[in-house]
Amino acid sequence: MSVPTAKEFLKEKGHHLTTADMIEFTKMHVQEALKAEQQRIRIKSKGFVDTTEEEKEILNVYPLSNIK
Repeated sequence: MSVPTAKEFLKEKGHHLTTADMIEFTKMHVQEALKAEQQRIRIKSKGFVDTTEEEKEILNVYPLSNIK
């Protein structure tokens, strides 16, 4: 998934952002950051450690419901 930059998102939404739009944008970036950390853990372990549980925990470390 390619996450839009703030400029791209603003252009896509027609320069009229609502609170819902801002929440959507923030959630996209938080999810991508968590996925990137999950991937980093996978690469770092290179199969030497079972990281399945840790990977799952990473995706839940910051609940998207906190973004309001």
